Amino acid sequence: MKLVDIVPVLEDNQYKLKSTVDAYEVLINEATWRRLRAMGTKPLDRLKADDYLLHLMLSERGHMAEGVSEPVLRGTEGLHVVGIETTDMCNLQCEHCYLGPKKNKTLSREAFRRVVDGAYELGASAISVTGGEPKLDPELFEKMAYARSRDFKVTMVTNATLWTREDAKTLRDLRLEAVAVSLNGPKKEHEAIYGEGQYERTVERMKWLIEEGNNVYVNFNIYDGNAHVLPEFEKFCRELGVKGMNVGHIKPIGWGANMKDRIVEETPVCCGRGGKEQIFVKADGRVIPCGFLDDQTMGNVYAEGLPAIYRRRRAAAKP
Repeated sequence: MKLVDIVPVLEDNQYKLKSTVDAYEVLINEATWRRLRAMGTKPLDRLKADDYLLHLMLSERGHMAEGVSEPVLRGTEGLHVVGIETTDMCNLQCEHCYLGPKKNKTLSREAFRRVVDGAYELGASAISVTGGEPKLDPELFEKMAYARSRDFKVTMVTNATLWTREDAKTLRDLRLEAVAVSLNGPKKEHEAIYGEGQYERTVERMKWLIEEGNNVYVNFNIYDGNAHVLPEFEKFCRELGVKGMNVGHIKPIGWGANMKDRIVEETPVCCGRGGKEQIFVKADGRVIPCGFLDDQTMGNVYAEGLPAIYRRRRAAAKP
């Protein structure tokens, strides 16, 4: 059945049923909140007896209709993707890294859950987990499982060098939307950026991820030393079983500032999505418009909720 003009939300650690047409809201318990979320995606003949009684009560008030839909309103506030740097620690020191020196920070499990809950309240549809190298976060699987439990599409960016085959199986069971592996071309071109011995290690583990049923993509950062290999490398990735390739440019920030003269093409245009359609949470809790705008702190999730931070930014941007 379809929920009409109401949505169950988790806000400030309280379970609520909120109207989408006015300011009315009511506190509910967690069990009712979970039942309402499930009811919104089931046809009438699949409702349990207790759920059917709840359905009748809501129907009398005009809050149920035929059909099915997600009970959360995705994208109603304009936010679609929340990036989370689960840790800034990394086992590599890549020449092009836009993050630069690491601070050895890891976002706490509690803060991660609050960010996910806040993203849910704001109607976002996707969580992108990044690092550093996410695999260095000992709570990574638990964190991503929580994001999946809130019906988010979850993607993860990794250099893949630390994964085991068992890890690949665990990752598969989480049913991530995409596992994006950083691979900058064949051995010579990749190791010129990532360091000696990293190519074989990355490709081997990427094969494990694919063989265990993960949706693997390749992140390819183009520069003057690897642009020429792209056509053949794309063919190699396709034969390996990679789902697709994301081709990006070297960013002249962080350690990447030392590669300014190796950038193939400059595009002096801002995409305009940061702080609107997407936001990024750093491992130290700071919220920034996107991962490349580290100097534009919007707030900190250790001090306040993500919805408050995002809405304040949007309000300030309005004329």
